[in-house]
Amino acid sequence: MAYLAKGHRQDLLELAETLDISIQDNFKTLDIKDAILKSEGYDAEFTCECLNRIICDRKELELRAEREKENQRQFELQKLQCNSTTADSNMPKLELHKLLPIFDPKTTDVTIFLDLFERQLTFLKVPIQQWVVYLVGLLPTEVSNLITKESFADAQDYYKIKQILLKRFKLSAEKFRQMFSRHTKDPVKTWRDFYFDLQTYFDGWLKESKVTTLEELKDLIVADQIKKKTPQDHKDHFLDQWCNWNNPLQLVDKLDSYEEVKNMRNKNNKNFSWKQKEMNSSPWRSNYTLNPKLPYEHSLSGFPSQSRRETGIPSNSRRNPISKDRIPEKKIVDTKEDRTPVSCYGCGAPGIIRSRCHTCNPVRQKDNALSSSLNQSNFYSFSSESNPII
Repeated sequence: MAYLAKGHRQDLLELAETLDISIQDNFKTLDIKDAILKSEGYDAEFTCECLNRIICDRKELELRAEREKENQRQFELQKLQCNSTTADSNMPKLELHKLLPIFDPKTTDVTIFLDLFERQLTFLKVPIQQWVVYLVGLLPTEVSNLITKESFADAQDYYKIKQILLKRFKLSAEKFRQMFSRHTKDPVKTWRDFYFDLQTYFDGWLKESKVTTLEELKDLIVADQIKKKTPQDHKDHFLDQWCNWNNPLQLVDKLDSYEEVKNMRNKNNKNFSWKQKEMNSSPWRSNYTLNPKLPYEHSLSGFPSQSRRETGIPSNSRRNPISKDRIPEKKIVDTKEDRTPVSCYGCGAPGIIRSRCHTCNPVRQKDNALSSSLNQSNFYSFSSESNPII
């Protein structure tokens, strides 16, 4: 019958169940229709009314489900609006600079800072979409400029900003070691805070050094002691790899090799400096001393001559570079007879120079007159004392 075409397969199955007709699972829609029409006691009007009632019930259930779904959607939308309004109204009330210190790239570990920041915002139930806004308020100006260089979408993503900060400001193992060894107690903080800081720096040192076993910890401590006793020139030579050597055996092998090469170089430099010193002290024989096969060249005349070894000329003899004739050695004998006698060039008085001459120098003349008057007065006083007047 045509009225059976109004229902779906599920409606026909429900109708067959109402009429107590057995339907197999592999029956199709036409098979179900034939089974209903060929059933015993089939009544067309009753069957049509049952099918209409089943279709109406199904449509009513679909409308109810759709209405409930729409109501749930409206409820979720209102809830999101309320949460957004509440979060916007509460944002200015959070003063995180009183709960968290300002990030210092030189002394603060960015990993610990971000962990503490995430914990505080989680406790305050701040949505993660607003974390970047609060994070920027705790960063210095030069660090905040890194966030402004990112795109608008990336600048709102907290996890991308976190990766940028970790990549830029993550402390190295050497920095953790320095902070652990140089850290001092702040008078304002307690000893427990001091212990926590040391524990944090030490854990960061071990983590960045990839120390996981007791043997690796022993090697790290021994290597650190060796590095402290190493001279500064050794450290400067291995500056690019110095922080990566945590194995003491590898470290001492490098230092021994460096000292061996350094000692050999110092020895060669000492020998070279001795030869250079000898050459500077004897410039006339420098070429011949360093290389006897080279011809001897006068440093002033510029005329080369054959080497003394090739010509057989003794080292204390000289030759004329032009005529190649032998120049006899001149003996200089200094005697008093050969010297010119000293005399005053003003008056010609022998044995005295003009500055000390009493005749030519007026100052000496005054001194001479004064000394004569003093001698006369002294003689008169001496005579008076010897022969008093009676």
